[in-house]
Amino acid sequence: MPGGQLSPGFRLAAVREAVQAEKLLEASAWALRQEPVKELEVLESLRKALVEETGLSSKSAPRVRVVAVCGADDTKKYQNLKPQEMLGLVVVPQPGEEEFLLERPLQQVYVSEAPAGKGGKLTSEQLAEAIKGGDLAFVAEALPETVLRLVLRPTREEEMAFEQDLAKLLPQVPDSAWPAGKLMQKLLAYDHEGTLALLILSDAMAPAMKCHVDLLEKARERLEQRGYRVVGMWLSPWNETRVESSGRGTSGLSREFRLQIAQHLANSHESLEVASWELSQEGKPTAIQAATPTIHLVVRLTSSYSMGQQ
Repeated sequence: MPGGQLSPGFRLAAVREAVQAEKLLEASAWALRQEPVKELEVLESLRKALVEETGLSSKSAPRVRVVAVCGADDTKKYQNLKPQEMLGLVVVPQPGEEEFLLERPLQQVYVSEAPAGKGGKLTSEQLAEAIKGGDLAFVAEALPETVLRLVLRPTREEEMAFEQDLAKLLPQVPDSAWPAGKLMQKLLAYDHEGTLALLILSDAMAPAMKCHVDLLEKARERLEQRGYRVVGMWLSPWNETRVESSGRGTSGLSREFRLQIAQHLANSHESLEVASWELSQEGKPTAIQAATPTIHLVVRLTSSYSMGQQ
């Protein structure tokens, strides 16, 4: 996990958020409060608690068996499981692993079908990589809605209690010539309807003015009338070579100044970002060259979505 491990308190809070709408699921804090314990010790603790609190045991009627659930990679952790102690195991494989797993009913070991959909293939490593890379769309699809609320919209009390944990989990948009923070926020609300569109206005912007934003807004209005979903817009100022040769705008303005003026225009706009890619290029990049990095960017950020058309 970027920035280190999450605290036990936060992990317990996240699990409780995840199960609160479930009728059968509960969250147990027993293992969190112990020294490092093995999986079979957790099972045995639940079995003993069941006997103490309800009186139910393997000798009573009805009998109750405590069954662990794990992925195929964790089956070895339960190899010493004793079915005579009213313990059991269900292995839930990843898609494609079912054919390599065998049930052992006499040992109370069973194999389920693999989960359907993308969730069955998701790993904690993939989620950590998405958080590290700022892929908010992937994070939003991977986490239960209640846990996503805790991560992205915590209450004031949660912010105070879990400040360090939330700082580790909040996806950070990496520094890029094509910033994508606003794009990722838009992708959170994408309902898979319509063809996605990204707008780029490449111009001298010496300096950038409100008319540049107006041009993008008019273009967005027309595209949305035609059924497109505009999820990202960029101002892309030219480099000095192209500005000087074009004769547009005020000559002699530095690239840093032009970039800052464009950024001021974009700061208050919900969708607009400022790209520095053209400013960093030599010569006179073509429109296709300017658009290509953006296409690569949105394909990467939306890789967790089934979009049909992009």
